[in-house]
Parts: sequence; C-alpha cells; structure tokens
Amino acid sequence: MFRATDLSDLIVEAPDVGVSIFLPTHAYGSETQQDPLRFKNLVSQARSQLSDLGYAAADIDRELAPAQRLMEDHEFWQHQEQGLAVFLAGGEVRTYTLPVSLIDQVVVDRGYHLTPLLPIVASPEMFYVAAVTSQEVVVFRASRFEMSEMKYEGPVRVDGQGTESDYQNPVQASPVARPHTGSVDISHAQVYGDSPTEWRKARLIDFARRVATGVDELVARNAAPVVLVANAELSGHVQQASRLAAEDLWVIDADPASMDESHLREAAYAVLEPHFTASRSRTWDRFQELKGRHDKRAVTNPADLARSAQHGHIETLFISEAASSGVSDGAAQMPPVDSAPSARRLNDLVERTLSQGGGVQMVPAAQFTGPSVAAILRF
Repeated sequence: MFRATDLSDLIVEAPDVGVSIFLPTHAYGSETQQDPLRFKNLVSQARSQLSDLGYAAADIDRELAPAQRLMEDHEFWQHQEQGLAVFLAGGEVRTYTLPVSLIDQVVVDRGYHLTPLLPIVASPEMFYVAAVTSQEVVVFRASRFEMSEMKYEGPVRVDGQGTESDYQNPVQASPVARPHTGSVDISHAQVYGDSPTEWRKARLIDFARRVATGVDELVARNAAPVVLVANAELSGHVQQASRLAAEDLWVIDADPASMDESHLREAAYAVLEPHFTASRSRTWDRFQELKGRHDKRAVTNPADLARSAQHGHIETLFISEAASSGVSDGAAQMPPVDSAPSARRLNDLVERTLSQGGGVQMVPAAQFTGPSVAAILRF
C-alpha cells in the first residue's frame, strides 16, 4: 500500500536517474498470467529509454536486474491487486501493490515519477468502523483503500448473554431449588423478575448505551466519523443513546458477522463517500470565494506556491486530476521556479504540504481555468 510516508521517502531518495514503471494488474483469474508479460514489455521500454540517455548495455543490465527477477517471480504475480508501481535505481527496487488501476507507463528521469499515485495520497479521509453484535464488538480504523483493527477496551458482549434470568431460574431450576408451590402447578405459580423478553431487552439496551459511550469518546478523541454496522435493533438502541451529530455517526443495518473486512470497508466508505465529496466541494468553493475576493490566501502562482509549501503555510493543496492521469503531466503548465522537472516540483509541493499537516485534494481538470495547481494558505 502506498502512503504519504512512502512518497516522502521516494522524493528524499531522489536518484540521479530513476526508473518508474506503472501498470494495471489482476488479483485473480487468467488475467494474472498476462501481468508479467505486460511488465516485461514495460521493462523493455525502460531499457530503450536508458539506452537513449547513453547508458552502456552492461549498466542497463545492472539497473534493470531487479526487474528481471520480478518477471520470473511467479509467487509475486499471484498476490497483486488492481495496480502495481515499481521504482528502480542503483540496482535496487521498490514495489507497491495498489488498490487502484493504473495505465501502462514508463518514465526514466531524474528522481522518480510519482504523479500517478497522487490520488491515493490525496484521499486521506479517515473514519472508523464499529462492527457490533451481541457477542462481539470490533473497531477498525479505515480509509478509502485500507482498514486495520484497533485495540478496543469497551464492552464486548451483552451482559448476562448465555446466563439465566431471574425469571428463567425458578422455572428451569432443579426441584430442590424451585420455590415451594405445594400442589400448585409451577406454570401457574408467581415468579419474580423480568420475563425473558423484557430481561433480554433491558440488557441489550444497557449494552447499546455503553457501546454508544465508547463510540462518542472515539469521535471526541479523533474527530473522525464512525460507521456503525449492526442489526437494526441494536443499531437503533445505539443511535438513540449516542450524543453524536448525524455527520459523525453513520449506520449500516446489517449483521457484520456476515461480512469480511474488505466488504465492511467498502460498505462503510460507500455510505461516507457523499459526505466526503460534499466536504471536498465546500473546500474548493471556499478557494473560489477567496480567489474571487482577491484574498492573498488563495494562491495560484507557482513561485508563491513553492515558497508557501517550503514555510508550511499551505492549508489545502489543489491538484488537477490531469496531473495524475498518466496521460499528461498537468504540472508542465507551471512556469519553472527552479531547474527541476515539473513532475518533481509537483512531488515536492505534495510532500512539503503533507509533512506540514496540510491537505491535498484532487480536482476535476475542467474546474481549473489556469495552472493545474493551487492552494489555500493558513494565513
């Protein structure tokens, strides 16, 4: 999985000549047999580009030796997802299995070409998934592309689950333990405590209240929404007990035990996607408003962007989707602010923004009327 920290590592490494290879891959089916052949063709293109740069055949062989080994690694190609990114330099290789499909692309240049991976880095919206049944509570930290289980210290099951109620005990106990009823049939005797239905409901509501408290505290600590996955009865009690606003607590009425982690993440993100999309739209609208008022916090000038990123002033960096399409490099529209290639300048803007706690947001190319990179400054 490619993360913001990987982007930083690749930018810092900055080889004099780096080989970047991108291709779509397949997780299963007969198509998996075509992936290494596709990769072989791309490596051949890299060989040609290195030759055009004046590399000797022996040096090219040394640079691409790790790629050659990957071609022959059958096990490697059996464990792919939708895309693969391979970076080669100095006889070393880095590979990233990706949850998004990529187009075939080979770039041989100074540093690594990273713009096709920006949509992954620019989709950082984090949320939680609480999978709740009467038997178990499991909490996950998740994003659009990944999910991992968290340590959970709250209630894990309905109290008294599997034990007898006050009602059940006199009815089901052994004769010695039963109340003395004389000749009165036990079915007509007075018994104490809740009926089984009332007993179960009371404990379920108490459990739901404690789960709601844990969910509320989770949001308060981390300022991220929670998707509750539980059956309709249990989720209803949790919602009623929770103090969270609607945009912080989302519900999927389903039995989480019937879903694996992948389906849980996909279902949770599908519920939240409109919320995240609306949030991104509001941020872009804010930029447009600031720009319309000629507010200095709305920046489009490449030199100002580079300077602001260097000093950690960028709150949100906007990048045209064309810059990561793999078809055209939107950063090429930026007037040169140094001697580095345009893609490298874009990489640097992203890395500096993320490292300083700023956000990165991809925007449809049609919405950009000028340079394909812009930003809202913190002040």
